[in-house]
Amino acid sequence: MTMRLLVCFLFIVGFANAQVNTNTVQVKPPAYDFMIEMGCGFAGQTSPELKSVKLLVESKQYNSLKKLLKSKSFLNQLLSVIALDELEKRKSITLNSSEKKRISKIKSSKKSYFLCGGANLHHYGNVKDIFYPNPNTETKTDIAEALRNELGLTNN
Repeated sequence: MTMRLLVCFLFIVGFANAQVNTNTVQVKPPAYDFMIEMGCGFAGQTSPELKSVKLLVESKQYNSLKKLLKSKSFLNQLLSVIALDELEKRKSITLNSSEKKRISKIKSSKKSYFLCGGANLHHYGNVKDIFYPNPNTETKTDIAEALRNELGLTNN
């Protein structure tokens, strides 16, 4: 059911962003600060950051994950927040006060992202909406879950 809502939402967003010319319909994507690729397009591209953070999670290099909170790549920062949050919930790690402050700052970011997952999954949004979703929509929380899944952090 949630996936149907996500697909429907993405269709509506794509349709709402269409610009009509007298002869053709062109879709103009909104501007975004960074891109998250999860098996994107025909070639199934995955962001290098996603691959490297997943490797850090799998090899339990938690101190390296913490260092990514100050990475120049905002995607690395975002992925480390998702991983560290989950690992703290599982009591696999303990975060100090400065790490918690940094995580809070990243979660509250108004940076915009474009998520591409497969040939048909495209989503635009703001980082803060991933962590502080609008209670009237389910789609935002699905992004955090999808990223946890890609990092190998789901409870399946």
